[in-house]
Amino acid sequence: MVPPYVMELPFMRDPQDGLQLSLPINTYPKPVKMKVAQFLEGTKVLTYMIRGEENTYIQHVFTGNLLRLQPHATLLMRDIQLYVELTRPCTENGAYSLCFCVLFADLVVICFCLGPYFYYIAAAPDDLRKPTDKKWSNLPKCLNQAKEIVLHRTRMYGEVKNKQISVNHLRLLAWVTAGTKKVTGLRSSVVVLVLTGGCFTEP
Repeated sequence: MVPPYVMELPFMRDPQDGLQLSLPINTYPKPVKMKVAQFLEGTKVLTYMIRGEENTYIQHVFTGNLLRLQPHATLLMRDIQLYVELTRPCTENGAYSLCFCVLFADLVVICFCLGPYFYYIAAAPDDLRKPTDKKWSNLPKCLNQAKEIVLHRTRMYGEVKNKQISVNHLRLLAWVTAGTKKVTGLRSSVVVLVLTGGCFTEP
């Protein structure tokens, strides 16, 4: 058995993926409109909405590849490699970027872990009241820290009110090769994703 080891982020990404960006390289169809808000320290929040359906939207908290805005993500990338055991179905091709997902209470997820992924899944302990803000005893320390970061950014940059947030499941996905596998089974409510590797997304 190979002991845990760390691949530093610069060795995982193409050199151009680490360059600073003023806006993410995203594509979206014409019915979608986008607005940008910027915070004083440099973080930008991009909101994508379908015209006429403004209550349904995606928010992208964007650090622009500025190292001073993403020290937590860099540390999480390191600690997850060392302390979180990721598994993969034998029928799938090898997949190592990281995507940390917080699933809010009334979300239904059916097929989130199917596909070319390594993954880790955890549910809040049954005996833990108000699991949203408390540490989960069944999680590695780094994933409790990841949950705290997600909650902080959701509240601060997403401006989501406390009463709208109820975390009861966590899922961690990792992959090493690009692909076109789609995530299915997301029916309602909110999903929060933290992307810590060299990821390209299309909303």
